[in-house]
Amino acid sequence: MSHRNPTTRPSREWLVALQSSSNDLRHVVDGLNTEDLSQATHTGDWTVAQVLSHLGSAAEICTELVRRGLAGDHRGPQRDELVPIWDRWNSLSPIEQRRQWQHADAAHLGLLADITVEQENTLQIPYFAGPMDLTTYLGYRLSEHALHGWDIAEVFDPSATVGQLDLVWRRIDMIASRFHDGAVRQRLAERQILVVHDDHRDRLVIDDEVHIETGTDHSAPSTVTGTSDALTRLVYGRLRREDDVHVTGPTHREDLEQLFPGF
Repeated sequence: MSHRNPTTRPSREWLVALQSSSNDLRHVVDGLNTEDLSQATHTGDWTVAQVLSHLGSAAEICTELVRRGLAGDHRGPQRDELVPIWDRWNSLSPIEQRRQWQHADAAHLGLLADITVEQENTLQIPYFAGPMDLTTYLGYRLSEHALHGWDIAEVFDPSATVGQLDLVWRRIDMIASRFHDGAVRQRLAERQILVVHDDHRDRLVIDDEVHIETGTDHSAPSTVTGTSDALTRLVYGRLRREDDVHVTGPTHREDLEQLFPGF
């Protein structure tokens, strides 16, 4: 039997952060009426309720994937299983989308909180990006939840910031490397850009791939400066015109916004 202290489990800080992100979002959406829930979010593609529907359907799907992993079933999500779930959520009223999100989110978090140390040692969750351990899985879920949480919070408070920023930024290289515009990457190839935010100095490298190198001091011909919140949203395609982000050198702010169009 494992004698590891559950409070020191690698997954612990990620689970606590995901729980906190959920609580923060509940505080924002509790009590909203149909008109509030029908307001457009920053991207303009989804309303507040539709973002909750997206998070709720994801929580429902992910609960099943975690259960599969716990049972040793490594079948990944299949489109013929997913489409009926999405259709059902899309058919709900805004009030029901919020209520069902609350239910699905609580069920997902409850299942995650009940995973034992012994289960975690061997657990592989068959997620969309492939089988992964619990800590990696929680990183994916936290990034998704924190950014969509901002999408909603910003509607009612323009000063809102992305929650759990320290952990979300730890995964920023994966987001930058996977979710960028290939044509813009080719146009900007062989660029190195110093990324200055809060107490950090990282580096964005654009070449055959896109990477953000974190954790050490760097120099580069161009510099992008802003808060960790704003630069996180830049990489996630959520930078606003009014955000205080400055780019110097041969690269321009518009280049970076085009490189990271969002998803």
